[in-house]
Amino acid sequence: MAGNKHYRLAALLVAIALLYWVPARAAELPRALLITGNGESRQQHGYPDWQHEFFNREIAQALDGIAEVEVSEDLSLLNERTLADYQLVINNSMFLTPSQRQLDAFFDFIAGGKSYLAMHSGLASFLNSPRYSALIGGRFVNADNHHEFEVFTFDAWYGYDYNDQRQHPVTRGQPNFRIEDELYLVQTNTDAIEVIARAENHPVLWWRPWRKGRAMALALGHGRSAIENPGYRRLLRNSVRWLLGYPIVEQVAAGVFPQGIGEVNDYFDLARISHLAGGNEALRFRIAGNSNPQLVRAAIDDDNRIDLEFTGGSGSASLKVEALSPRGLVGETTFEVLLRPPGSGNLARYHGVSAVSSSSEVRKYTADPGYVRDGDGDSRWSSNYDDLNWIYLDLGETYRIDRVRLLWEGAFGRDYDIQVSDNERDWSTVYRQPNSDGGIDEIELDPVSARYVRLLARERATRWGYSLYEFEVYGGLPD
Repeated sequence: MAGNKHYRLAALLVAIALLYWVPARAAELPRALLITGNGESRQQHGYPDWQHEFFNREIAQALDGIAEVEVSEDLSLLNERTLADYQLVINNSMFLTPSQRQLDAFFDFIAGGKSYLAMHSGLASFLNSPRYSALIGGRFVNADNHHEFEVFTFDAWYGYDYNDQRQHPVTRGQPNFRIEDELYLVQTNTDAIEVIARAENHPVLWWRPWRKGRAMALALGHGRSAIENPGYRRLLRNSVRWLLGYPIVEQVAAGVFPQGIGEVNDYFDLARISHLAGGNEALRFRIAGNSNPQLVRAAIDDDNRIDLEFTGGSGSASLKVEALSPRGLVGETTFEVLLRPPGSGNLARYHGVSAVSSSSEVRKYTADPGYVRDGDGDSRWSSNYDDLNWIYLDLGETYRIDRVRLLWEGAFGRDYDIQVSDNERDWSTVYRQPNSDGGIDEIELDPVSARYVRLLARERATRWGYSLYEFEVYGGLPD
């Protein structure tokens, strides 16, 4: 009864807070000035006289609901009085040459605390100013042929990293994607930039602080197919959100719960998955939607953690969470809650299951063994570069296990065992694989009761460590 009383009080406080919640309206959107147009290239460092199609309308449409975008080819707008009305300048031009007075106003705009985004051809503009190359952290050299390639939304490979091996909020939780585009070759000139995304080991999205402001460069975006690519649009929209001071809230994997669970306190920490340029301490949160309140009720406690109360039955609910910045800008995320009969489905996905590994690779974004049970086919755990390694799941209670499914990345285990235990110390081998070929390993077992399930890897198939997307376990309740 005390728990229900606590929940009702929390729900009442949330309801009162909602009365004072005033989300940003369309009329209050931040203003962005998009500078565009083709200039002359004859004295632009020897570049050919390229002409560019900018797709400004499509870019403005992609930013609908985020910014009020005004498109202009008039460089006279680059003056102190006019720029004071904008929070962001977007450069989607080529070979434009602002006057010295216009350049001074432009640089003062950013230095004073505003933001700048150079888009694709904008990296080959304003070239009459040496400060421009310093601002964007590099110099456009050339472009590779138009072709299809993969964009990686995290830059940490081969021991040569611009960043600190933590995925930037702009791409946190965003999958890699393929795009047909022109790949720019940019010669960087500072280690002060943070590379956010890359392709073929070239930076394609990066940022740097500039005095009190922020400058970002997005090298992708040549042609309509690139502009309309969903992955490109995610990068563009989140980049502009971050530059304008919107909260960015990570996508949360679906939570899986057995029927009859009752209450779940501290389900996850909203402050941990929310990001705001300059710090997220001042963010406020609310539950903005619940598709199935008959199944589950949700509240946010004083520590910005989600509490859930289940009302019985099975099914699913979609919960929407909003974060409000001090400037009144709103970020949001939606997560699913699934209630299943106990012992059904992938047991590794149940709330409360944990993963433990013998080692993790030095790259921090693959260091968490919990990635093997999050249901996300793009996240993974990777070990150090030794043959003998292991990772095990603590299912929280004993189940009857009859199937294991391993989803390997390219660095798979050739020789491994599947083992079970009741106490994390004494392990019994229930499956032996001496020659796996990677990919997806479907493993049928004679039913066995256990709480812990371990992958004991003996031999790597590559010179890298073991890299595992998902470690799935199936079965049912014990007999």
